[in-house]
Amino acid sequence: MEAGERMNEADHAAAIQSHVSGDLVEAERGYRRLIAQGSTQSVIFANLAALCIESGRGEEGRDLALRAIQLEPRNAGAHRNLAIASSALGDHEAAIAAFTKAAALEPNNADNLLNLATLYSDRRRLNEAEAAFRRLIDVHPQHFRAHLDLAALLFSTGRVDEAIVHFEQAIALKPNSPAALLNTAVALQFRGRLADSLPYIRRVLAANPRYQPAHNNLIYTLSFGQLAAPEEILAAARAFEAAVCPPESVDVRSRAIPTNRKINVGILSAELRGNHPIPYFLETYLRHYDRDRFSVRLYPTTTSTDKRRGELLALVDGSRELTGIDDAQAKALIMGDAIDILLDTTGHLNDSRLPLLASRCAPIQCHYIGFHGSTGIRAMDYFIGDAEITPPEHAGHFSEDIMRLGRLWVAYTAPDDAPTPRQESPDDQVCLGSFNNLNKVTDETLALWSAALLAVPDAKLVLKDPKAGDDFSKRRIFAKLMAEGVAGERIVFLENVPKWADHMRLYNRIDVALDTVPLNGGTTTFDALFMGTPVVTVRGNWVGGRLSGAMLVALGHPEWIAETPTAFAGVVAGLVADKRKLKRYKDTLRAEVLASELCDGPSLAQALEDAFGQAIERHNRGLSGSAG
Repeated sequence: MEAGERMNEADHAAAIQSHVSGDLVEAERGYRRLIAQGSTQSVIFANLAALCIESGRGEEGRDLALRAIQLEPRNAGAHRNLAIASSALGDHEAAIAAFTKAAALEPNNADNLLNLATLYSDRRRLNEAEAAFRRLIDVHPQHFRAHLDLAALLFSTGRVDEAIVHFEQAIALKPNSPAALLNTAVALQFRGRLADSLPYIRRVLAANPRYQPAHNNLIYTLSFGQLAAPEEILAAARAFEAAVCPPESVDVRSRAIPTNRKINVGILSAELRGNHPIPYFLETYLRHYDRDRFSVRLYPTTTSTDKRRGELLALVDGSRELTGIDDAQAKALIMGDAIDILLDTTGHLNDSRLPLLASRCAPIQCHYIGFHGSTGIRAMDYFIGDAEITPPEHAGHFSEDIMRLGRLWVAYTAPDDAPTPRQESPDDQVCLGSFNNLNKVTDETLALWSAALLAVPDAKLVLKDPKAGDDFSKRRIFAKLMAEGVAGERIVFLENVPKWADHMRLYNRIDVALDTVPLNGGTTTFDALFMGTPVVTVRGNWVGGRLSGAMLVALGHPEWIAETPTAFAGVVAGLVADKRKLKRYKDTLRAEVLASELCDGPSLAQALEDAFGQAIERHNRGLSGSAG
C-alpha cells in the first residue's frame, strides 16, 4: 500500500470515529477533505450522505447517495441512505425502490427489510408490507419489531387471531413491552375476551406504574364489561390519579366566577369528528345555548379535517386546538380564555387529557356525555347525569358530585337525511334485532336474547355490526344461542353497508330492537327509536346500564324496560303479542320521538344552563364562606 493510500485510510478511519462519537462537524470536515483530495471511494460519499441526512439536509444527502451508487452500484449502504433521504423528502416511491435494492444486496439486513415493510405499510400497500414483515421474520425469527408491527397490520385488516399470535411472540421476546402487552389486550377485547385482557394490562402497570394508556384501558375495560363492582372501578380511577396526575392548582379552584358578564364555558374533547357518536349528542346543546348569557369555546385534543368538525366549530364563539401541545401549554391557553366551567367529553377513552384536567384549568370542571363512569380525579367537580342514569343511591360510584338535570341528560338534533321508517318485515313474522357493537353482546346479553327468542318462537334475530362479517364473532354468537335451544336458521347476520342512510334503512326490517347488557346502547338506541323501532332493555345497577332506560322513560315508554333480567323475555313477548299494533310503530314512533325530550334541544340547553348557574352560585358561596 502506498503512503498516500495509507494516509487516506487513516483519515477515513478518523472521520468515521468522529461520526460514530457524534462530532458531526469534524466528521464532515474529514469526509470533505478526502473528497477534495480526489477520493472516489463510494463508501466515503455514502458516509457523508448519511451525515447530511442526520443533519436534516435531505437533498444534499440524496445527491451524495446517488454519487456513491454511481461509483459502486452494489453499495447497499448507499441505496439505504438514498431510501432514507427520499423518504424524508416525501418521495416514497423512490424510497421503496431504494430499500428494495438495498434488501436485495443485503438479504439478511434486518433494517432494510423493516424499513421497506414500514414504508409499504405507511403507503397502505398492505400485501407488500405483510410480505416484507414475513420475510424479515424468516431471516430473523427473534426480531421483536417485526412481530409487533406485523401483528398491528394483521389486526388492522381484521385478522385478529393471527395478530394475537404475533403479539404473543413479541411479548415472549420483550416480556415488559407496553406496546406488545397493551396491543394484545386490545386484540383480546376486540374478540370480546375482556376478562382475558386484564392480566396483560396489569403487567404493563406493574412494569410502568405511570403509563397512562394502560390505566385508561384498565378502567375502560372494567367499566365496559362491569368486571368489578362500581366502587372497585372507582378505586382504579383514583389509583390512576395517584399514579399519573399532577397536583391540583388551588389558585384556579379559588377564583370566584363573576356573574355580571357572560359565563365562559369550555368543552375539551377528543371526539370532534364525523365518525364518532359524541358530536351526535353535543351538537344539540351547541345549537341552542343562550348566547346572551354564555360564551362557549371548543378545545379539540385530536386532529381532524372532516366536515362534521367544521360544523361543530361554526356553532361556537371560538376554539383552540390543543393537539400536539403539552399540558402546560394547553392549560395556559385555557386559562388565558378565563374559562369558568370546563366540560370534558372524553374521560378514560382514547386520547384522554385527564392529567391536564387534574391540574385544574377552570374553577368548575365537569364530565359530560362521553365516558360511562367516574373519572376518579378530585379536580373534576361534577358528573352530569339525570335522575334515571345517576340516581342518588349510586352516588358512591363517583368521585364527582352529580349535576343531576331535571330532564333526560342528553338530547339529539334529528338528522335531516334519515330515511323514512317503513314496515319491511313480513306481516306474519316478528324480527328482533340489534345493531349494537358486537363487543357489547356479552354472554349475559345472549342469555337475555335466547330467552326472548324462546318466548317468541316464530321470531328471527337480525344482527348487524362491522364485526358481523367476522367468523369468530359469528361462531361465538351461534354457539351460545344454539346451546340455549335457539335454532341456527333463526339467526341472520347483515353485512356492513357503506352509507349511513343505508344503515338506518335496515331498521325497517326490525320490529323490536334488543338492548345489550351490562352496557346499553347509546346512539344505537336513539337510531332504533327514530326509525320507528321499539327498544327493550333491562334497568341496570350502574350508569352504563341505565342509558336506554333513561331514554325510554323520557319517551313515555317505561313499559319497555325490564326491571330484572328474568323479566326481559316477558317484556319482549308482551310487546309483540299484538303484531298489528307492533307493526304500526313504524308509522307513529318517530313523531313521538320528535315530540319528546329526546329531541328537545332548547329544553336541554335550559336545563344545563340552570345547573351551571346553580354550580356557580354554590362555588362562589363556598369561597365567601371559607373567606369569612
